[in-house]
Amino acid sequence: MTIKSLDGLRGLAVLLVFLSHMSLEQINLLPALDFSGMGKAGVYLFFSLSAFLLTWQALDAGESALSYPRYWAGYLLRRVLRIYPLYIVALLVSIVLTGFAPGYTPRIDSPQDLLGHLVLLEGTSIYWAIPVEFTYYLLLPGVALALYYARQLHSLAPLAISLAAIATSSMIWPASETQANSIQLGPYLGIFFIGSLAASFCSDDRLKNYVDQHHLLSVIGFAALLIAGLTVPALWRCLFDPEATNRVFHKEFLFYGLLWGLCILAAMRGNRSFTALFEWEPLRFLGRISFSVYLWHYLVVQLVARDISIHSSLQFLLVFAAVLPLSWLSYQFIERPFISWGHRTTNHWHRPTSAA
Repeated sequence: MTIKSLDGLRGLAVLLVFLSHMSLEQINLLPALDFSGMGKAGVYLFFSLSAFLLTWQALDAGESALSYPRYWAGYLLRRVLRIYPLYIVALLVSIVLTGFAPGYTPRIDSPQDLLGHLVLLEGTSIYWAIPVEFTYYLLLPGVALALYYARQLHSLAPLAISLAAIATSSMIWPASETQANSIQLGPYLGIFFIGSLAASFCSDDRLKNYVDQHHLLSVIGFAALLIAGLTVPALWRCLFDPEATNRVFHKEFLFYGLLWGLCILAAMRGNRSFTALFEWEPLRFLGRISFSVYLWHYLVVQLVARDISIHSSLQFLLVFAAVLPLSWLSYQFIERPFISWGHRTTNHWHRPTSAA
C-alpha cells in the first residue's frame, strides 16, 4: 500500500542529503542557499520513515501473522531484495572507480573491503547508513511484537516501554561519544524507536478517533518542520551562533527523531493543510526513487564539481539533470523488479494456512 504523504517525506529526506552534498562541494543554485551539514538530518528522516512503515505494516498484519515464522521470513527476504541488488551494483561501481578514478568516494579498495560492506561490518562515506538501517530491520520483529502485546495491556503501554527503551539505549550508547558516520545501530536506536512508536499510535484503532484529520496535529507538523529548518547550519550561524560548525546538530539523534516522528504523525493523521504538501507529485517522485538518488548522487556531484568548470548555478542544474534520469533508470531496471519479485514470492507467507 502506497501512502502518498510518506512518499513525499522520503523525497524531503533524500533532498536534504542531496542539497547538503552539493553545498559541501560549493554547488548552490544561489549563494545564500547553503545546506551544508543537513545531510544527517535527511538520513535520520530515512531512519524514522523505515521504522514507522515496517512497524506499521507488521502491526497491521495482526497477531496471527506476527506469531507466524514464515511472515518474518517473507519480511526479511523483502528487505534483502529491497536493499541488496542496487547496493551490490553501487559497491561494484565504487570498486571500479577506486581503481580507475581514485579521487572519488565512496572508496572500495579490495575484495575484502567489498565483503566488509556486504556483511554490514563497514560503511565508507555515504554507505555508513546502510548497516545502521539494515541492522534495525533484524531487530524490528522483536520491537513490533513488544509493541503489539504492550498495546493489548493498555493504549499507553507502548509509550511506556518505548520511553524505557530510548532511555536505556541513550545511556548505553551516549550521543556525545558517537563517532561521525558510525555504523553501529546503538546510538541511533532512539530515532528508530520513536518511528516505531509512531506506527503503534497510528495503527491503534482506539486512538484513531482522537487524532484522525485533526488540525492540531497538522499545526504540530508544521512547527516541527519549521524547527528542523532552523537547524540548517548556515541559518543557525546567521540567527544564533556565528561560531557553529556544519556538524552542530549531527549528534542530536533524539531531537531529530522527535521532530521527524511528529512530521510522520502529521503526514498520516493530520488534515489536508499538511498532507497536501507531501503529496506534491515532484516530491513523491523523488521519494519513490530516493534509494537510487541516495546511492548515485554523490558520484555525480563530485564529477561536476571537480571536472566541469561552469557557474555554480549551472552546475546545480546539471547535477539534477544527470541524477534524476540516472536514478529513475536505476529504480526501474534494478530496484523495482526485485521489489516486485519479493512481494510476489512472499504474499502468501503472511498468514498461516488453516489446518485441513
